[in-house]
Amino acid sequence: MPQTFTTLVVGLANINAPFKGGTLVPSPDMMISIPTASNGSWSLPSPWPLPSFPGLELYLQAWYGDAGGPNGFAASNGVLIRTP
Repeated sequence: MPQTFTTLVVGLANINAPFKGGTLVPSPDMMISIPTASNGSWSLPSPWPLPSFPGLELYLQAWYGDAGGPNGFAASNGVLIRTP
């Protein structure tokens, strides 16, 4: 099976923009490409709370190739995380 990747989109704002037949929730301030395991899983270990400013809000969403999805892609729900 060829190597596949998931793209984690991280943003400081919620934009809810149309994208690849779905909705891009976070502003694309940072995109991280993560190798996907043969079973489709991936992980990105991170400390919590994040080493950042208190009250920081980050919106996250994962996008990945999906032959059955609109335009060949699918996306996770958007998630908001807020540092304590």
